[in-house]
Amino acid sequence: MSSAPQHSQTADPTPTVPAAVSQQRRGSQGAGRRPVWAVGGGAGVMTGGLLLTVATVLEAGLGDGAPDSAVATFSAFYLAAAVVHAAAMLPLALGSTGSNGICGRRVLGTVALLSFGAVFLMSQVTYWVLSYGGGGSGPESAWILTAAGLTQLVLLLTASTVVVVARVAAGAARWAFPGLTAAAVVAGIVVTTASDPAVITGALLFSTCSQVVAGAVLLAGRARTATPRPV
Repeated sequence: MSSAPQHSQTADPTPTVPAAVSQQRRGSQGAGRRPVWAVGGGAGVMTGGLLLTVATVLEAGLGDGAPDSAVATFSAFYLAAAVVHAAAMLPLALGSTGSNGICGRRVLGTVALLSFGAVFLMSQVTYWVLSYGGGGSGPESAWILTAAGLTQLVLLLTASTVVVVARVAAGAARWAFPGLTAAAVVAGIVVTTASDPAVITGALLFSTCSQVVAGAVLLAGRARTATPRPV
């Protein structure tokens, strides 16, 4: 009598990891990575604010007969701050892939941040050219700077709204841009309406210091970690 061949079954030695545990591990690993918008954008905003704070103090000390060396020092800090601030909008808006910035995949916020950086750089350079570069100043120049300032506020307000709604940033980093926008509005009103140079300088320093604080908050920020779905 022939017997049917018996096939031995061996257990798989590899332990099975539940899907929920695996997802939690991936989430914890992702949470350990600092988002590009926090590292690059936060450092850029904070550095730009520090440079602009120094430039504001230096400009307050410039008089009609200021030596060329003092004007050159101020110009270096001022223009460097403008470039750094504008460059900081790139990692903030685009992240590392073009769609993982602080606004996520929301195109409106991404465009608002990039446009803000471009308009900010243009307005800062325009002010320097008109005031220190021999471009002259007049009513037309004042209107150009006023229009640029209002455009910046609109773009900053738009970006701030999208950042809050997108919920990409967690904790205080989510509210860094709204705080920066509020400080810019207050400083803009004071600078526009005040006539005392000391008051104007104080308002400008309030704005630049708020940039430093907002940059530090963004730099310490983390991306929101999604809660794993139950299996």
